[in-house]
Amino acid sequence: MRLSGLFIYPVKALRGIAVDSAEVDALGLVGDRRFLVVDETGKFLTQRSHARMALVDTALSADTLTLSAAGAGKVAVSRVPDAAAPLRTVSVWKHEGLLAEDCGDDAAGWLSDFLATRVRLVRIGQKFSRAVTKPAARPGDVVTFADAVPLLVISEASLADLNVRLVAQGEDALPMNRFRPNLVVTRSEEHTSELQSRFGISYAVFCL
Repeated sequence: MRLSGLFIYPVKALRGIAVDSAEVDALGLVGDRRFLVVDETGKFLTQRSHARMALVDTALSADTLTLSAAGAGKVAVSRVPDAAAPLRTVSVWKHEGLLAEDCGDDAAGWLSDFLATRVRLVRIGQKFSRAVTKPAARPGDVVTFADAVPLLVISEASLADLNVRLVAQGEDALPMNRFRPNLVVTRSEEHTSELQSRFGISYAVFCL
């Protein structure tokens, strides 16, 4: 098995970044899904309901997250947790009551204008805690704003097989980025059963 792609998504549901290397901490890949766009009630937004989120680019420096979009300029916020930042109660799927740091009015205004709906941008800080609830999780396992787990894996062979099935049914083939994986692996067919037994899946799931 060989790692053929490595990606992080600084803001859940916005565009990701291909990287050559990444550090790992208790939450997963550093810089991955540490920010979240929420509505005024604190509920998370995704491309499923707000397709324009797919047009927002993300960029990271050592201490800054920058959001940009064609014709809309850009806005930058600190990626460093701030104990003095206002806290917002947010939800991601069944996880409710999560405490996240509000990133300020500039980011909220830029995103609200671009998405044509009132939203806030929040960040993981010291008060944030979200346990992994998958059956394979161990006590103390935690996750970011990702759907369920710290690392999302897809194999090139699985995507190729899926696309063969889609095209045979008259559907369009899907690109890799539709599945928003962190790790893309190349494998030989003899690894199929091993992947299924270890991860419980043969295809990646949509994780917008």
